[in-house]
Amino acid sequence: MSINEFVEKISQKYGYSLELENYLKTLLPALITYYGEDKREIIYNALLSCEIHIQEKGEDCNNFLKQYFNRQKDINIPFLAGAFYENDIRLRDMQVVLKYIIYIRTYDSRFDFNDERKLAILTHEICHAIKGYKKLEITPDGLVNSTGLIKDYYQLDKSTNEFVEVKSDNTGLEEGLNSYDEKQIMTIMTGKPFESVTYPILVQIIEFLDKIPNLLEVIKTSQFTSNNEWIDFLGPEQAQFLATNMEKVYLPFVSDLSNEKKFIKLRDDMYKAADNLVQFVENYEPTIKK
Repeated sequence: MSINEFVEKISQKYGYSLELENYLKTLLPALITYYGEDKREIIYNALLSCEIHIQEKGEDCNNFLKQYFNRQKDINIPFLAGAFYENDIRLRDMQVVLKYIIYIRTYDSRFDFNDERKLAILTHEICHAIKGYKKLEITPDGLVNSTGLIKDYYQLDKSTNEFVEVKSDNTGLEEGLNSYDEKQIMTIMTGKPFESVTYPILVQIIEFLDKIPNLLEVIKTSQFTSNNEWIDFLGPEQAQFLATNMEKVYLPFVSDLSNEKKFIKLRDDMYKAADNLVQFVENYEPTIKK
């Protein structure tokens, strides 16, 4: 299926505007160029299964999402998030059912498709959706749902038949990688150098990690497979060190910083973690496989 045919199909399904259609027609060739022709079907299917919703004037974000997912509880949305990729996992007729959405906040102003910074934020969330497509695993304890390297662990709430997240791993590392993807894809789309809008400091660290030969290539494979090739490549201790310190760099950007003491602690932890990651790369020794 050609890109134009696909965009017409998805637009009919979700009722997208002409502006959003034109953006997708520009984005899709860049996604396929960057992720590879072998990922075309994954990209198409991910976008077919995940609606892109742009907040309307006067629309309450939480109320909309509760109605969209038929939820009673509020959704934990970072205060400053301009966009986010959200899913709902529940049990229906003994089947696990997933529903996804990319929600774009406009703060009561019109979404400007000529604003490259806004397009970068939307591109970032679409990259999450692509790397989260069909990554659900059933385990003895519940479910694991992967989005790139992120692994979200769920247990069933039998009173609501909803799966409740109990733990999440590798979020900071994946957000850095996804912001790196955002930068590369926007550069392809615009035809000029582009800096990440979402988490530029994380991108700088990912680019520094590229000094370790083959690491980003191995990680890129792991993002689509849910396997642990990247952990095997680094070894468990180094992989955990990388993920833990990336998380510390990431946390200040998504935490409530109204508490001054908490802010100072997170800031100091971030600086220390960034230094740790510099030392990690400079002193890196390949894992010796027996």
